[in-house]
Amino acid sequence: MPVRFGMVGTGFWAEDVHLPVLSDHPEVELVGVWGRTFANAERLAGRFGARAFARLDDMLAAVDAVSFAVPPGVQAEFVIPAARAGRHLLLEKPLALHPAVAQSVVDAITTAGVACRVFFTRRYIPEIATALPGLLAKRPWHSARVWFKTGAMLPGSPFAGCAWREEKGALWDLGPHALSVLLPVLGPVVKASATRDVHGVTALALRHADGATSTSMLTFHAAAPDRIEAYEFSAGTRTERIDITPAPRQPCFAAAVTDLLQAIADPPARQGGCGVELASEVVTILSEAERCVSAWKKDPLEG
Repeated sequence: MPVRFGMVGTGFWAEDVHLPVLSDHPEVELVGVWGRTFANAERLAGRFGARAFARLDDMLAAVDAVSFAVPPGVQAEFVIPAARAGRHLLLEKPLALHPAVAQSVVDAITTAGVACRVFFTRRYIPEIATALPGLLAKRPWHSARVWFKTGAMLPGSPFAGCAWREEKGALWDLGPHALSVLLPVLGPVVKASATRDVHGVTALALRHADGATSTSMLTFHAAAPDRIEAYEFSAGTRTERIDITPAPRQPCFAAAVTDLLQAIADPPARQGGCGVELASEVVTILSEAERCVSAWKKDPLEG
């Protein structure tokens, strides 16, 4: 029996990634689309063979699960009522922009007992999915370095001009991807700091609970020759590096949908993985690091 899905969001990410996958997935029935602008919901619903809903509550009553593609500043506003309605959830990163809001989402999902997965894209690409079990088996690692430099906010990109990305920077857009790989391997973070240079490159420095350290270099304004995504883990003379090639987004999202479906079918499997607890931890870390960036920018000695 297919799981009936509703879609919240009508922007580029919903149209280019979520809806094509949901409409084609063999274990999913795409029922409806809801957005704040009904005309946009109508257009997308017509394109993907679903129904446009004028009211979110009406769509929630017609589905088993909901996929969200909305800005992080408003995601909780829609997720919490969906959880309280007993709907399973597929969320976007970052979960929220403030730890207290993220925790309210965790509380709602925990109380409702619904399945939830957060679409940390890098956890669903083949290079990471293949390498992660081996990295876990070879712990402890003493340090890690991440290079994540994209041109996602340059002119011509579908993300150029995205308001929340412009405001929050690469720390909040690319940082969750890096953290989704670092945290399972190196463990919880006890101290986070960050700086941003004049070229817009953010350096996120973390100390993990067992003493390991990690540094992530993040930017979404890199010119083509400078673009790179790589993860390197070290312990003494032992080093392992994962170089990432650009991957199509839809297969990654399809893997996330399948992950959620497995969690729906097997409640014990709902813990761990790309769940809401990891997503909330990421928000807490980024918030601490952001305070350091703000303080650094305001330092009068920096001009």
